Amino acid sequence: MVAKILLIDDVEDVRELLDDALAAAGHDGTPIGLGSEGITILKGDEIFDIVITDILMPDSDGLEVILAAMEREPRPKIIAISGGGAMVPASITLGGAKLMADATLQKPFDEAKLLNTVQMVLA
Repeated sequence: MVAKILLIDDVEDVRELLDDALAAAGHDGTPIGLGSEGITILKGDEIFDIVITDILMPDSDGLEVILAAMEREPRPKIIAISGGGAMVPASITLGGAKLMADATLQKPFDEAKLLNTVQMVLA
């Protein structure tokens, strides 16, 4: 199944790598650099099968993005990603997300793990 994916990460290199991997697998990605922009898009009319969001971002964090995605009808599947921060390990940043997201991935992860996770949440 080809999925329409909203991809939100504040690091451009990460966005490009994820978007390229998803496109190579035939998915239609919409890469966004700001959590607030992702929230605005989620409040619009565009339908997404999956939202992949980083948790730690400077303007709006991934938990806010997840909450906005959960209000959608139909609700997209949610994959939370994080590498942690200077003061907080990824296991902590992803802990809260695990309660709301369909899947989590700890950075760094490889392309195969990303694509397997996408297929898992679509199944």
